[in-house]
Amino acid sequence: MCLRLAELYQDGSGLPKDIARAAALYEQACKGGNASGCGTLGERHERGQGVPKDVVRAAALFQKACDAGNAPVCSHLGDLYEYGWGVAKDAARAAALYKQACHAGDASDCSSLAGKYEEGSGVPKDVARAAMFYKQACDGGNTFGCFKLGDLYEKGAGVSKDAPRAAVLFKQACEGGLTEACERLKQSGK
Repeated sequence: MCLRLAELYQDGSGLPKDIARAAALYEQACKGGNASGCGTLGERHERGQGVPKDVVRAAALFQKACDAGNAPVCSHLGDLYEYGWGVAKDAARAAALYKQACHAGDASDCSSLAGKYEEGSGVPKDVARAAMFYKQACDGGNTFGCFKLGDLYEKGAGVSKDAPRAAVLFKQACEGGLTEACERLKQSGK
């Protein structure tokens, strides 16, 4: 109930817009064990919306939400560890959080995890494993994952070299709005 009321105040839907009141209600929802409330309150602290800006507090709230199974918030927490915002920079922790969110079905995080394996950042470098996670991202609708998988097929890195397959993936990413993929498609002459 608190979460829904907070959203109404946040958006000004049927109630006067009041981000401070919304933040107080997100806090109440979080204290009541609502993972979404904790995650949204974390976002408010991260941005200073209705509460003081406090990235350290945001990270703690994201951790609470992630521990309660909120995969998108695990992803957000992974970004904080990736870049060292409000927490110590930790590539391995970021990779673990991306993996958790990927396994929960977040295609964007499968792509982020693939990048970690491709670079060997926080995990052992394993381009074949990167290809697997880029494929999972692409299959989940992540255009960047399609583009990166195409790049691997074009180079023959972690997968067999396959220019026609690369072109199909570049086309898919281009149709998804990724300009860089459109450029690569033009370069390949397909």
